[in-house]
Amino acid sequence: MDRLKTYISALRVLARTNDPNRVVLIERNIDNYLNTESGGKERLLERLRVAINNEEAERHDGEDWSMAKECWLAAAKHDVARLLIRIIRNRRV
Repeated sequence: MDRLKTYISALRVLARTNDPNRVVLIERNIDNYLNTESGGKERLLERLRVAINNEEAERHDGEDWSMAKECWLAAAKHDVARLLIRIIRNRRV
């Protein structure tokens, strides 16, 4: 079952709120999606990026998707860093 819609719905709610814990909640939502869905991280990150961009493009009043985009970027950078570390370790062998 594709749960991306569920995670995007949660991000949509968070995009409308000024909760002081919003960043933490967005990060958890993105991490949960990346860690519970099957498939390669690259594919999941791309699907999430497209979905966030599509939601932002709809320009609903009161929604601010900038935090979700920043959290997505942080997750993508973390994934790239892990990949580079793995490549470097494999070269040493």
